Amino acid sequence: EYGVFPSYYDVAWNPNVIEPRILFVGGFNRLKGVDILLEMLRRYPRRPWKMVFAGGGYLADALKELNDPSVEVLGMLKTDQVQAEMAKAWALVMPSRADTSPNVVKEARVIGLPVVASPHGGHAEYVEDGKDGLVVCSDDPEDWYRALDCLSSDYERCKAMGSMRHDYFRAYFRPEKTAEAFIELYREMLQNNF
Repeated sequence: EYGVFPSYYDVAWNPNVIEPRILFVGGFNRLKGVDILLEMLRRYPRRPWKMVFAGGGYLADALKELNDPSVEVLGMLKTDQVQAEMAKAWALVMPSRADTSPNVVKEARVIGLPVVASPHGGHAEYVEDGKDGLVVCSDDPEDWYRALDCLSSDYERCKAMGSMRHDYFRAYFRPEKTAEAFIELYREMLQNNF
Protein backbone atom coordinates (compact mmCIF):
# COMPACT_ATOMS: atom_id res chain seq x y z
CA GLU A 1 0.00 0.00 0.00
CA TYR A 2 1.40 3.36 -0.99
CA GLY A 3 1.53 5.82 1.85
CA VAL A 4 0.45 9.44 2.00
CA PHE A 5 2.96 12.26 1.60
CA PRO A 6 4.02 13.32 5.13
CA SER A 7 2.80 16.94 4.90
CA TYR A 8 -0.82 15.71 4.79
CA TYR A 9 -0.42 14.58 8.39
CA ASP A 10 0.03 18.22 9.40
CA VAL A 11 -3.20 19.45 7.76
CA ALA A 12 -5.88 20.35 10.29
CA TRP A 13 -9.42 19.74 9.08
CA ASN A 14 -11.17 22.97 9.94
CA PRO A 15 -14.11 23.73 7.64
CA ASN A 16 -16.45 26.67 8.00
CA VAL A 17 -19.47 25.20 9.80
CA ILE A 18 -21.92 27.49 7.98
CA GLU A 19 -20.48 27.13 4.47
CA PRO A 20 -20.68 23.51 3.28
CA ARG A 21 -18.06 22.74 0.63
CA ILE A 22 -17.78 19.47 -1.27
CA LEU A 23 -14.40 18.93 -2.95
CA PHE A 24 -13.42 16.94 -6.03
CA VAL A 25 -9.71 16.53 -6.81
CA GLY A 26 -8.55 14.80 -9.97
CA GLY A 27 -9.02 14.64 -13.71
CA PHE A 28 -12.08 16.36 -15.13
CA ASN A 29 -13.14 13.45 -17.31
CA ARG A 30 -15.68 10.66 -17.67
CA LEU A 31 -13.45 7.98 -16.11
CA LYS A 32 -13.32 10.00 -12.88
CA GLY A 33 -17.10 10.51 -13.04
CA VAL A 34 -17.01 14.28 -13.48
CA ASP A 35 -19.74 13.99 -16.14
CA ILE A 36 -22.04 12.66 -13.39
CA LEU A 37 -21.27 15.64 -11.17
CA LEU A 38 -21.69 18.02 -14.12
CA GLU A 39 -25.17 16.67 -14.88
CA MET A 40 -26.04 16.78 -11.18
CA LEU A 41 -25.06 20.46 -11.05
CA ARG A 42 -27.14 21.20 -14.16
CA ARG A 43 -30.21 19.58 -12.60
CA TYR A 44 -29.76 21.26 -9.22
CA PRO A 45 -28.53 24.81 -9.83
CA ARG A 46 -29.74 26.09 -6.46
CA ARG A 47 -27.94 24.14 -3.79
CA PRO A 48 -27.20 25.25 -0.25
CA TRP A 49 -23.63 23.95 -0.62
CA LYS A 50 -20.63 24.77 -2.76
CA MET A 51 -19.02 22.32 -5.18
CA VAL A 52 -15.26 22.85 -5.64
CA PHE A 53 -13.19 21.25 -8.41
CA ALA A 54 -9.40 21.05 -8.29
CA GLY A 55 -7.61 19.51 -11.24
CA GLY A 56 -7.97 19.68 -14.99
CA GLY A 57 -9.26 17.91 -18.06
CA TYR A 58 -11.57 18.13 -21.05
CA LEU A 59 -14.69 18.80 -18.95
CA ALA A 60 -13.22 21.97 -17.39
CA ASP A 61 -14.93 24.26 -19.92
CA ALA A 62 -18.32 22.60 -19.37
CA LEU A 63 -17.95 23.13 -15.61
CA LYS A 64 -17.06 26.79 -16.10
CA GLU A 65 -19.94 27.28 -18.55
CA LEU A 66 -22.40 26.48 -15.77
CA ASN A 67 -21.85 30.06 -14.56
CA ASP A 68 -22.99 28.85 -11.17
CA PRO A 69 -21.83 30.93 -8.19
CA SER A 70 -21.88 27.81 -6.03
CA VAL A 71 -19.37 26.03 -8.30
CA GLU A 72 -15.66 26.81 -8.12
CA VAL A 73 -13.30 25.47 -10.79
CA LEU A 74 -9.81 26.03 -9.42
CA GLY A 75 -7.75 24.23 -12.05
CA MET A 76 -4.44 22.54 -11.26
CA LEU A 77 -3.16 23.27 -7.77
CA LYS A 78 0.11 22.75 -5.96
CA THR A 79 0.18 20.34 -3.05
CA ASP A 80 -0.14 23.03 -0.38
CA GLN A 81 -3.11 24.53 -2.22
CA VAL A 82 -4.86 21.14 -2.42
CA GLN A 83 -4.22 20.70 1.29
CA ALA A 84 -5.77 24.11 2.01
CA GLU A 85 -8.86 23.14 0.01
CA MET A 86 -9.13 19.80 1.79
CA ALA A 87 -8.88 21.56 5.16
CA LYS A 88 -11.91 23.72 4.21
CA ALA A 89 -14.05 20.97 2.67
CA TRP A 90 -16.83 19.18 4.49
CA ALA A 91 -16.26 16.08 2.36
CA LEU A 92 -14.41 14.71 -0.65
CA VAL A 93 -16.34 13.24 -3.58
CA MET A 94 -14.92 10.51 -5.85
CA PRO A 95 -17.47 9.25 -8.43
CA SER A 96 -14.82 7.32 -10.38
CA ARG A 97 -15.88 4.55 -12.74
CA ALA A 98 -12.52 2.78 -12.47
CA ASP A 99 -9.50 3.54 -10.33
CA THR A 100 -6.73 1.58 -8.75
CA SER A 101 -6.36 3.53 -5.53
CA PRO A 102 -6.47 7.32 -5.89
CA ASN A 103 -4.16 9.07 -3.45
CA VAL A 104 -6.66 11.86 -2.84
CA VAL A 105 -8.99 9.47 -1.00
CA LYS A 106 -6.13 8.32 1.22
CA GLU A 107 -5.16 11.94 1.83
CA ALA A 108 -8.73 12.81 2.75
CA ARG A 109 -8.89 9.97 5.25
CA VAL A 110 -5.57 11.02 6.83
CA ILE A 111 -6.88 14.59 7.23
CA GLY A 112 -10.24 13.38 8.53
CA LEU A 113 -12.66 14.14 5.71
CA PRO A 114 -15.58 11.84 5.05
CA VAL A 115 -15.59 10.53 1.48
CA VAL A 116 -18.53 10.05 -0.90
CA ALA A 117 -17.38 7.49 -3.44
CA SER A 118 -18.37 4.99 -6.07
CA PRO A 119 -17.66 1.31 -5.43
CA HIS A 120 -15.49 1.11 -8.58
CA GLY A 121 -11.85 0.99 -7.59
CA GLY A 122 -9.45 0.53 -4.74
CA HIS A 123 -10.64 3.70 -3.02
CA ALA A 124 -13.88 1.95 -2.05
CA GLU A 125 -12.04 -0.12 0.56
CA TYR A 126 -11.30 3.10 2.47
CA VAL A 127 -14.98 4.04 2.77
CA GLU A 128 -17.44 2.17 4.95
CA ASP A 129 -20.89 3.25 3.82
CA GLY A 130 -22.75 5.19 6.47
CA LYS A 131 -19.79 5.19 8.85
CA ASP A 132 -16.84 7.19 7.48
CA GLY A 133 -18.51 8.20 4.23
CA LEU A 134 -21.10 7.19 1.71
CA VAL A 135 -20.88 4.76 -1.20
CA VAL A 136 -23.08 5.56 -4.19
CA CYS A 137 -23.61 2.45 -6.33
CA SER A 138 -25.05 4.27 -9.33
CA ASP A 139 -24.14 6.66 -12.13
CA ASP A 140 -27.46 8.43 -11.66
CA PRO A 141 -26.88 12.14 -10.87
CA GLU A 142 -29.99 12.07 -8.65
CA ASP A 143 -28.38 9.50 -6.36
CA TRP A 144 -25.18 11.54 -6.14
CA TYR A 145 -27.15 14.69 -5.37
CA ARG A 146 -29.06 12.95 -2.56
CA ALA A 147 -25.82 11.64 -1.01
CA LEU A 148 -23.99 14.98 -1.21
CA ASP A 149 -27.02 16.97 -0.08
CA CYS A 150 -27.56 14.63 2.87
CA LEU A 151 -23.96 14.96 4.00
CA SER A 152 -23.69 18.71 3.43
CA SER A 153 -26.82 19.40 5.45
CA ASP A 154 -25.34 18.09 8.70
CA TYR A 155 -21.93 19.34 9.84
CA GLU A 156 -21.94 17.20 12.97
CA ARG A 157 -22.53 14.10 10.86
CA CYS A 158 -19.61 15.07 8.59
CA LYS A 159 -17.41 15.58 11.62
CA ALA A 160 -18.41 12.23 13.13
CA MET A 161 -17.86 10.41 9.84
CA GLY A 162 -14.49 12.10 9.35
CA SER A 163 -13.30 10.95 12.75
CA MET A 164 -14.45 7.35 12.20
CA ARG A 165 -11.37 5.12 11.64
CA HIS A 166 -9.27 8.30 11.41
CA ASP A 167 -6.52 7.01 13.71
CA TYR A 168 -6.47 3.71 11.84
CA PHE A 169 -5.93 5.40 8.46
CA ARG A 170 -3.32 7.79 9.87
CA ALA A 171 -1.31 4.75 10.96
CA TYR A 172 -2.10 2.64 7.88
CA PHE A 173 -1.00 5.22 5.31
CA ARG A 174 2.28 6.20 6.98
CA PRO A 175 4.95 6.41 4.24
CA GLU A 176 7.35 4.53 6.51
CA LYS A 177 5.12 1.47 6.17
CA THR A 178 5.41 1.66 2.39
CA ALA A 179 9.20 1.93 2.59
CA GLU A 180 9.43 -1.00 5.01
CA ALA A 181 7.23 -3.14 2.75
CA PHE A 182 9.44 -2.39 -0.27
CA ILE A 183 12.60 -3.20 1.69
CA GLU A 184 11.09 -6.51 2.76
CA LEU A 185 10.08 -7.27 -0.83
CA TYR A 186 13.60 -6.54 -2.10
CA ARG A 187 15.09 -8.75 0.63
CA GLU A 188 12.84 -11.62 -0.44
CA MET A 189 13.79 -11.11 -4.09
CA LEU A 190 17.51 -11.06 -3.28
CA GLN A 191 17.24 -14.21 -1.18
CA ASN A 192 15.44 -16.05 -3.98
CA ASN A 193 18.00 -15.03 -6.60
CA PHE A 194 21.15 -16.04 -4.73
